[in-house]
Amino acid sequence: MTRKLPPRAVLFGRAAAEARLRYADTLFAPEAVFATMGEVVSTGGTRLVVRPDRPFDLRDTPAAVRLVELLEREGFTTKWQPIDNPESPDAAPHYHLVVTWSLAREDDGTVKS
Repeated sequence: MTRKLPPRAVLFGRAAAEARLRYADTLFAPEAVFATMGEVVSTGGTRLVVRPDRPFDLRDTPAAVRLVELLEREGFTTKWQPIDNPESPDAAPHYHLVVTWSLAREDDGTVKS
């Protein structure tokens, strides 16, 4: 009995979706993000932008959702910043994840040391 395979476009679409999920797993790995945040903190920074190096909308991937939930539980502020694709102005935007945190302050408003 011969099994009918889906058209190649369907197979390619599935493969691309799976590749994006794997990419998001790497990009939004909490350990890697917290390590990078540590580097930012060591220079006095209070903001990290997680920038996919490919123009993909990864906001709804399980890895991105888990990371945002974790960051917000830990007291960080997160925001998805839309980025237009300069190579294809008609394409849907992709997004960078912006993570921010505040300087620790004393009751009088001065920065804690």
